[in-house]
Amino acid sequence: MGYTYQPVTRAWASKFLPSYAANPLASRNAVGLATMFAVQSLEVQNRSGSVAHVGWGGRLPTDSTLWKAGQWTNGSTTFTDDTTDAQDADANDFAAMVANTNNDGFIVLAQIPFNILSMIVGTAAAGGAPVYDVAYSAAGGAWTTITLANLLVAPAFSTGEQLLWWQEPNDWAVTVAGHATGIPTGYYAIRVRATTAPTATAALLTQLIPGVMVKSIKNVASDGLANFAYGDAECLVPPQCDALAVAISVASDQNYVSAHYRLRG
Repeated sequence: MGYTYQPVTRAWASKFLPSYAANPLASRNAVGLATMFAVQSLEVQNRSGSVAHVGWGGRLPTDSTLWKAGQWTNGSTTFTDDTTDAQDADANDFAAMVANTNNDGFIVLAQIPFNILSMIVGTAAAGGAPVYDVAYSAAGGAWTTITLANLLVAPAFSTGEQLLWWQEPNDWAVTVAGHATGIPTGYYAIRVRATTAPTATAALLTQLIPGVMVKSIKNVASDGLANFAYGDAECLVPPQCDALAVAISVASDQNYVSAHYRLRG
């Protein structure tokens, strides 16, 4: 086809690259028509020392229209918008749950389907034996629970970066008024609850970074390669994403990515 692809290589220390603070693997143009990532090839080497899940795709920007987040109060089935705190980097300002109150949690919503959250945990959940569940918005105002064992990465709330990573459900429906009092409608939503709440300290998040993993490979061996090659067919990232992204379930400062991409309209 004669397209010119840009090479990019990087070792990265986080699980999700990039966070909003880190230099992105590649950024889209701020102006012009060529704003969508098209990937010809991408390779990740897992140097973490453990078996890991690997994926690539795009990061959703800090845009309060594109994606929102807030707290879920189970007793009143209420959503309380806290998007500003979810998107900014102020420490410990987004409550993920309530201590000693079962079934409260938080909801993240986006205008497009998404399937990964990088959660920067500032204060860890502590006390007791917390249990969490993850559900997505289904038709008619219902929530459908995802079996934790079926998640690529289940939620955890120790300090530092934690991933929540799932496969996009085939019956995911946008939110309607019946999903929660006060919930924005017309969004794809993920709800995370502490069905058994921590007894001493509730987790507080510093920031949430959502993304869309276009392709993923499970159980890549230590020192193994995850290869994604598309040739002239290319593979596209949703145009709403502002940065090319990679994710790995086990962090290491020597995990390595090499990619060839271009920006297209």
